[in-house]
Amino acid sequence: MKGATYWFNGDGTMVPGGNGSVSLTGPTTNWVWCKIKLNNPNFSDLGSWDREGVVAHEMGHVFGLAHYASYDVIMWIYTATRKYNNARETDLDGINHLY
Repeated sequence: MKGATYWFNGDGTMVPGGNGSVSLTGPTTNWVWCKIKLNNPNFSDLGSWDREGVVAHEMGHVFGLAHYASYDVIMWIYTATRKYNNARETDLDGINHLY
């Protein structure tokens, strides 16, 4: 795992599903703030293109997106086979749907 996103309530307690684990759903309730953890040395060993992709992927989680079963979107779970390092139309459609 190169990075993880954690979701929290206003009082600092973690929301259900917000524990940074690899999941297809993400948090199960509303949240107030998030924390992204980049895992060294895994993250540091990546090239700049892949590092940008990991950060963009984790930001997708911050916006409420879950993993997506297609390698041509930023929410694809596997860094090594991700085609893009920035949000694609499908990712942005997901954010627009949520908000």
